[in-house]
Amino acid sequence: MIKAIVRVVLYTGARASEVIDKGNYNRELKLFEIAQEDGVDAKTAAGVRRIPVHPAIESDLEFLSTVDTNYSTQNKHFRVWRNDAGLSAAFSLHNFRHGFSTRLGLVGVSYEAGTILSGHSMNHIQSHYRHKRAEDLRDEVLLLDWAEKVSNWR
Repeated sequence: MIKAIVRVVLYTGARASEVIDKGNYNRELKLFEIAQEDGVDAKTAAGVRRIPVHPAIESDLEFLSTVDTNYSTQNKHFRVWRNDAGLSAAFSLHNFRHGFSTRLGLVGVSYEAGTILSGHSMNHIQSHYRHKRAEDLRDEVLLLDWAEKVSNWR
């Protein structure tokens, strides 16, 4: 299960807690939706968002929608997986969120689109006048090529 969570974080930029506890996979629209509902709040107002789903993680989202788990349990599983992989104890699930933003920049996605996809707020006035819908950002998400970069993907 932890590998599915890691893949979803890498391809959506969602926080691990959003993937585990707050996100909803909209199969019809192929969007991962993070909303304020059921008393669970996104971290920030910008964190309420819809992210186009890359084909590489559709089965992961289907699987995750069928399991009952929580962030604390999965974080423990992640630490075991991280240690088995020989990664530093300082490496956390949140590092994959940074990887998402970094990779978007490396493949040429604009700062604005990356900011919207990752759920960060833009700190300049121009952002107040620009509006992009999740559907407008699908091509940017399709640029992500994690499966080519990670040798033991599945």
